[in-house]
Amino acid sequence: MVFDVLSALGALGVLFIPGIFASFALLNGTKYSGFDKLVFGLILGLILVPLLSFTEYFLFSVKFNALLVLANSLLVLLVSFGIMHYQKQRLGFSFKFENKEWKRYAVLGLLTLFIVLTFYLRFSTAWSANFFEFDPFYYEKLTQRLVTDGFVSTWTGDSFYPHQAFQHWPPMVQYLTGSWFALHQLFSGQMFDKDTLILVSQLYPPIVAAMMCFLMFALIREEYNHYLALIPAALFAITPQLVTKLAAGVAEQQPWGLFTALLLLTLLVMALKQRSYRIALFAGLASLVSILGSQQYLWPAMVLAAFIGVQAILDYLSGSFEKKKTLVLLAVSAGFVLGNVIMALYQEQAYFRFDTPHVMFLASSFVFYALLHGISKQLKLQKFLHRLGALAVLFGLVAVGSLFTSLDDIILTTITSQAQIAVAGGALTKTIQEEAATNAGIFPSAFGVINPNLMILLATMLAVFTTAAFLASKKRFKSAAIVLGVSVVGIAFNPLVDAVLNALSSVVAYPPLQALFALVTASDVFTYMLITLAAASIIYLAKEEKNETPLLLVFIFFPIAFVGLSKVKYLVHLSLAIVIVFGYVLGQSLRVLEYFNDWLKFFSNPAHLRAGVIGILLFVGALTVTVQAQTIPNSLAQLEMTRIP
Repeated sequence: MVFDVLSALGALGVLFIPGIFASFALLNGTKYSGFDKLVFGLILGLILVPLLSFTEYFLFSVKFNALLVLANSLLVLLVSFGIMHYQKQRLGFSFKFENKEWKRYAVLGLLTLFIVLTFYLRFSTAWSANFFEFDPFYYEKLTQRLVTDGFVSTWTGDSFYPHQAFQHWPPMVQYLTGSWFALHQLFSGQMFDKDTLILVSQLYPPIVAAMMCFLMFALIREEYNHYLALIPAALFAITPQLVTKLAAGVAEQQPWGLFTALLLLTLLVMALKQRSYRIALFAGLASLVSILGSQQYLWPAMVLAAFIGVQAILDYLSGSFEKKKTLVLLAVSAGFVLGNVIMALYQEQAYFRFDTPHVMFLASSFVFYALLHGISKQLKLQKFLHRLGALAVLFGLVAVGSLFTSLDDIILTTITSQAQIAVAGGALTKTIQEEAATNAGIFPSAFGVINPNLMILLATMLAVFTTAAFLASKKRFKSAAIVLGVSVVGIAFNPLVDAVLNALSSVVAYPPLQALFALVTASDVFTYMLITLAAASIIYLAKEEKNETPLLLVFIFFPIAFVGLSKVKYLVHLSLAIVIVFGYVLGQSLRVLEYFNDWLKFFSNPAHLRAGVIGILLFVGALTVTVQAQTIPNSLAQLEMTRIP
């Protein structure tokens, strides 16, 4: 037993150690601490060696085996050493406790505790190979073929003759868990055993969940501060749906999809904040392995497409295009495009095609961004109204062009087709449990004490209050009153707006637009999203120092809230989103009060206000975490009972 544990730990180390050194090489020169680089190194350890093994098969038909994994691990290690030597980095770690930095050490200590707790809760019931669901057993069968045959064939005869079953599903999880098992088999000298393969694979969901706990912290810290970021990290560790759906035994593709989506979004925020090419490259890698690892890539791709499109308009109107920002967005978009090409070739276009709508929509959104960047650079219009007029002319030309093309149909159909995943589309799908409509009775068992409807309303109102307080601090009281008035009317009279849109839809005999109106009026989420987006856009346009993160958070949360509040299947995505928005609510509360203090001058020293408010928000957050912790026994009991006999 002890030897098996040591063998498994050695298998993990072969992947993690090169990743750590690669992280120190990649993130050298950034502001991030050794702790951050260490955890990002563990994340790279989940990605680099499996990606290399797959790439070698994809390009050169090199069969998978334990020696190949060792060789790739050594290659990553040597390249990382070479880069670190070129950077003149010292190989070694030192730790010197400074009394004046005790707060930072306390934060790191608590964060480490939450990361360990995240892993423990999800792995504590991993004592059996007959665990949880049927889907993981199918993916384990693919991993078995990888480790026994050295590759997974595109088609198999495991189907009703004469049909062939398709097997080239996104390969990253197979190569990750296959690497661990192949190394464990090599170190222990054991013959192939399917139960051992399943047990080793159960490490994967809890490990990526532990990394997501850190990513949740890093995302909120980047926008607000590291004290408030502890609360969403703790909530991620214990929120029921995020425990059960990222637990050992769920060795399918969804945990990888959620992990890479959060990784991509966190790195994008970091890259935009720091204007860092290194972090942008890391974000591009995250988008690549997102599409190579799971069908869950769809929602981060659509989130990015919407974000980049809106960001293009705001940057044009504010005249704030930057070469570095454009290249950051290019890196992320390019990762998805490259991944789409690889998957189309790997799957022989059986499922992935070169013209996949989601990736094409993302690529088109970036082309639109680059086009506006070029126009802004050439025209060099100084006044806002002049830029607004030029943008109106451009949209007018596009509208005229759509009369002679199917451009408008393509755009509207893509948007509505993605939103329609929130609805069971046929009689057969309505018989599937996870396709059922979400109801409020599920909320306590899925989200614990965090009510998603309340979070939507709080996020919207705080975005509005933040904008109004900012405008008031700039003595623009009429603008602040208009923002408050329009927002209150929009929320209070939302049913009237829906009625107007429904009436307009019946008049307009244009099916794509009618489908879009039907989706907008089906849920209040879209109204809240538009109000929040407008509020964030006003601050973005008005402030000299541009901050893209609030805009991105809007697109992260609200569309996911729509699908999660519509279909049970997407409750886990909504769980992830509401933990993010809980951090947003804490951070925006602090920001509102800071803007009010700028206006009313309650505190002559803003640092005193900030410290007091952070203390109050931490108390509220800690109370929420304490109450949420009461759901842990139920989550573990659920995991104990979900066994397949």
